[in-house]
Amino acid sequence: KDMCTEQVARRLGNRAYLKARLDLKPEQMTAWNNFEKAADEASAKDKARCATLPAEVKTPPTYMERMTMREDMMKARLASLEAVKPSLQALYTALTPEQKAIYDQMQRDRQQRAAQRTEKK
Repeated sequence: KDMCTEQVARRLGNRAYLKARLDLKPEQMTAWNNFEKAADEASAKDKARCATLPAEVKTPPTYMERMTMREDMMKARLASLEAVKPSLQALYTALTPEQKAIYDQMQRDRQQRAAQRTEKK
């Protein structure tokens, strides 16, 4: 449960950081606001899903239970991506080449950090 809540909080923080880094122009704010609304709705669903998870695991789950939990998590993440993608695409299209470079680099850095966390486990 805590790990799930932490992931949602991290995404919210990353979005605030992204907005600050992009230094959006007034004509880009409608696209940002649409993206933010879709992302907020997806985050609310993620938070609700996190709330249904147990606070602690009394007995270790079986392999099949872990597989089912992972599948459920991946389905929920895919639903979030699908919900946000149209507004994110519109925002990305509205960005200048310089802003796109910032966004792309931030995403590469995020993926590298995630890979490093996975390697440490």
